[in-house]
Amino acid sequence: MCCDSRRLRVRPMYRSQIATIGVAAASNVVGVIVGGILGHSICTGAAVLGGKHLATHIDERMVAVLGGALFLVFGVCCVMSCDVV
Repeated sequence: MCCDSRRLRVRPMYRSQIATIGVAAASNVVGVIVGGILGHSICTGAAVLGGKHLATHIDERMVAVLGGALFLVFGVCCVMSCDVV
C-alpha cells in the first residue's frame, strides 16, 4: 500500500478507543465520559494556547512555505514507495 505512514497515524487512535471501551465496561461509564471530555478539553486548550504563543514568534508565510515543502516531500516519498503493477 502506498504511504504506509497513514496506518501508523491511525493505529494509536484505534487502540485508545478500544481502551476507552474497556475502561467504560469495567468502570463507571459516566466517569469515563467526563474524564474523556476533560482530557480532550485540556489537550485542545493546550494546543490552542501553544499555537497562539507560537504564532507570535513564527511568520505565517514561513509556516505556509514549510507546509508546502513538507507536502511535496511526502508526496515524492509516497510516489517512490508505491509498487507499480
